Formats: sequence, C-alpha cells, structure tokens
Amino acid sequence: MEYNVGDGPQETFVYVEPAPLDRNNSTSPQPPPSFSGRHVKFFNLLTVPIELYWEQETKTSLVKVLRPLSTAGITAFVDHVFSFRLREVVVERFRVRADASNVFSIPLKVVDRMSQYYQLPERTQPQEESYQWLTKTLVYNDFYYNATGRSFLSRYGRLPPRHFMWPAEYVGQEHKVENWTLTVLSCAPRVFEVRDFLSSTEVEHLLHLAQHKELQQSQVSDNAAANGTRSSYNTWIGRRESPLIEEVYRRAYNLLQVPHTLDVTEPLQVVRYRQKEAYKMHADFGYPDPSHPEQPTRFATLLLYLNAVAHGGETAFPLCGDLRVRPEVGKAVLFYLQTPDGNMDEKSLHEALPVIEGEKWLANLWFWDPVKDVASLQ
Repeated sequence: MEYNVGDGPQETFVYVEPAPLDRNNSTSPQPPPSFSGRHVKFFNLLTVPIELYWEQETKTSLVKVLRPLSTAGITAFVDHVFSFRLREVVVERFRVRADASNVFSIPLKVVDRMSQYYQLPERTQPQEESYQWLTKTLVYNDFYYNATGRSFLSRYGRLPPRHFMWPAEYVGQEHKVENWTLTVLSCAPRVFEVRDFLSSTEVEHLLHLAQHKELQQSQVSDNAAANGTRSSYNTWIGRRESPLIEEVYRRAYNLLQVPHTLDVTEPLQVVRYRQKEAYKMHADFGYPDPSHPEQPTRFATLLLYLNAVAHGGETAFPLCGDLRVRPEVGKAVLFYLQTPDGNMDEKSLHEALPVIEGEKWLANLWFWDPVKDVASLQ
C-alpha cells in the first residue's frame, strides 16, 4: 500500500483478508455478522481530559474520560451516537457506521482553534511526540481503510507481530502440535479448537487453586460492574504456583510456537459464571500509550474450559456469523487478536453468553506482542 502521512510517499505491507476456502480450495462465502456492532476508537488530541458521552434519545451517559493525548476503544451498535464534551459543552459528535471507518477525533484543523479559544495548556515535549504519532495514525487510517476495508486500530508505525501465527485457510483445517490437533473454527478471525488440551488432573488442580482463593467481581473498566458489561467473578493463578501450572504454560507456549524464553504471558485468569451471568461483546486487546516505542498489547487469547455447562455459556464471535463454542471439560480455544500486519483484529470481538443452567468455569491465558507491559495500557 502506498501512503503519505506527511513524511513523503511511502509503501508498506498491509493485510487484505483473503476469501476463505473450502476443503477443495474453492472460495467459500464468509458468514455475515450476527451482530450490527463495531469496535470504535476515539482520539483525544487535546492537552486536557475530554469526556466521551453516549447520546440516546432520552438521556446521555458518560462512557469514559479520555486522558490528554490518548485513545480509547469501545464496542457499540451501528447508528449509536457519541459526543466529546469539554467543560460541559459538546465539541464534536460521531455516529457509528457499518460502511465507514469508525476511528473518531476532533478534526485536526479544529484542534488548534479550540486550544486557543479555551486557553488550553501548550503541549509539552512528550505530549508533542504523542500528538505527532496520533495525528499520523489518523491520516494513515484513511489510506488503510481504503486499501483493506478495515479501520486501523493500532498506532501508526507499529510493527507486525513477531510471533508465529497458525494459518486458517478453511474451516476444518487441522494443524498438529505434539499430541494435540488445532482445528480451524473460523478464518476471520482466526479461531481454533483443541480438544483434551488439559487432563482431568490439571482441570481439578486449577479448580482447586481457584476455589481456595478469594474471587473478585470481574472488571473491564472503572464502571464495568455498574453498566452490566460483565457479571462474573474471577481470580488469578501465577505460573510458578505449582509444577502442574508450569506444565500448562509450557504446553501453551508450544501450542502457539512461542519460545519459552519470552516472558509474554499474564497470570491465568480463572473465571466463574453462575446462572444468568455473562460478558457482553468485547475486545481482549487494549491501547498502549501512543508514545510507547514498542506498542505492546495482547496478541492472542487461549481459553481453557474447566467444566461442561448444562445449558448456555457458549463463547460467541458475533462478527463471524453465528459461531458459538460450547464449553467442554479440558477443551482449549485459541484466537488471535491481531492481523499479520500488526493491526488489532476487530473480528476477534467475542462474548460469553449467559449461563442458563448450572455454572461455568474457565481460564484465560493472554499472550502479548512484542513484549508484555500491562502497565502501558491506557
């Protein structure tokens, strides 16, 4: 792709999603989304915090306060309207669209005028660096969307993932790793199923460790519990807590073909869902500070199911037709959060459907790229 963000004409590799194939190498139609939602990214180019509101017919709701020179992402329905407010004044409105990029900012030509009108502080040297990265990202997004049909959800200049990515050319494609088989469930996003990844002894051990810890209400943001996005409880289990947990990590690294010398995983997050509890559609990736040179964020999610649910509790991928993965004891599901060019994969948005009968236990293991730096996320 040719582009110019102000530094002269340049060329770069971008990932254009290929048409999925069937087992006979014939093109197969991609299933339409079962959800009319999008992942929306907002940019604050001002030197002061700005409030992001969701505007409904009868009321407005504060979604988030964006820090100066920062970004934030949310999941929203098509035609939802949002606004930026500064000192209780609406300064810009945005409408989520199905046929356009959903990367939003106050127009660049307005930022300086607003800064003068509101007498905002001048940008410091670190803020100027962030401002340059953010403005170039906005310009780059236009080129990227025109070339790929997808919003650019990373920061301009981010390198492609350094980790290996399993190909997903058609549903049912299989890859062998040691004694396990990865079976492709979806090509976009890349989703794989691994049956019997955990032994019954490992499952019982994980449940024993988790049930003897204090479970906390799961969070996705400062107001997650209040807005009903997530209604489960969770705890964390470190890699060094037992030899069995260390073995699970070793196997996970082998499954993803990530060198064991790299410290790129978080502690296991063990989650419990009781009846009617769920986790609405969300992204597992996040946005690091724009000035961070390596732009670290989550690269892949490995779900480990610790029990079978009597009814409900599936993991759904609404932007991939009606793909639903049913919990089964010991089964693992791997899905990538990035595309091969380093963009965040919007289609990796997923949800934990409500448990209708019984309860559900699972563990999340997140891999990072290029390095793990949880504190870098905004």
